[in-house]
Amino acid sequence: MAAVVAGDVVKAHRAGVEIARPIYTMELEERPDIVVASSHPADRDLWQGFKPVNNCGMVVKDGGTLILLIPAPEGIAPDHTQLVDFGTASATGVLALVEQGKVADEVAAATYLAFERTRRRVNIVLVSDGVSCTEAAKIGISATTSFPEALSAAFERHGRSARVGVVTQGADIMRGRCEGSRSSGGIRVGVESGVKECPTLTNTTHHSESLGGGSPCARKRRTRQH
Repeated sequence: MAAVVAGDVVKAHRAGVEIARPIYTMELEERPDIVVASSHPADRDLWQGFKPVNNCGMVVKDGGTLILLIPAPEGIAPDHTQLVDFGTASATGVLALVEQGKVADEVAAATYLAFERTRRRVNIVLVSDGVSCTEAAKIGISATTSFPEALSAAFERHGRSARVGVVTQGADIMRGRCEGSRSSGGIRVGVESGVKECPTLTNTTHHSESLGGGSPCARKRRTRQH
């Protein structure tokens, strides 16, 4: 636990926000061309994974690539199948269906609208053992089981000198105010430029957890100790 706040509801809430800000937000001077993000701990399925997709999508430069490492053993959204039915529909089209009373799962519609906004702005690539490239294509994104393959394709798309950022707590972190390039709880914002040797990663469960293991608070404490 990082802190406990009490007292006036508004003042206490604002004090809590300021305590949480350096733990749960990331600050950077520029948005990278490529962001590699861990879905941990929201990695049961892509429905959970939409949290890091949208959180980390805000960090990627317009037209850039988000590579999400997510095991997703239960697939895309087994409890909200209508989201997959929307396919690659536009936000306007889905909103029209909602207004016409043709959407039974409005939570799926709301989640899709947030996802569609991210998908429209950046390329989304899953590195996953649970979502195939065929399934991913149904909702307008890509998927592979190979991280080196995903990273290599991103460099081919953006050039060998593309800037790369790594987010280690994709589900629990979001972009904060752009006030300088300094390390935060869930991102390594010493953004790297150019192609570097990368290890061969074949187990998405392992590398999702290795990028994002532990709570943001614990990771923040470890960062401060170095």
